Amino acid sequence: MAAAEKVLREYPNLRYRLDPMFTTIEGDLREIFECIIRMHDAVAAMGAGRISSVIKVDDRRDKVVTMEEKVQSVMQHLE
Repeated sequence: MAAAEKVLREYPNLRYRLDPMFTTIEGDLREIFECIIRMHDAVAAMGAGRISSVIKVDDRRDKVVTMEEKVQSVMQHLE
């Protein structure tokens, strides 16, 4: 995962959050896909014989909602 994280850091326009099981990436969809391909290739270059990736796209076009705002909305419902 460190190799993939290093690639992600090369994209200053992308916002991301590293979690124990997944990395959430926020930004331009085309740039995200480019980054994902490079992350995948970086892990392969380290000798990985098999790479498993889970990609989920939430492409909201009616308004901008950040990952922090999504979490905050859930937290408000818990209060």
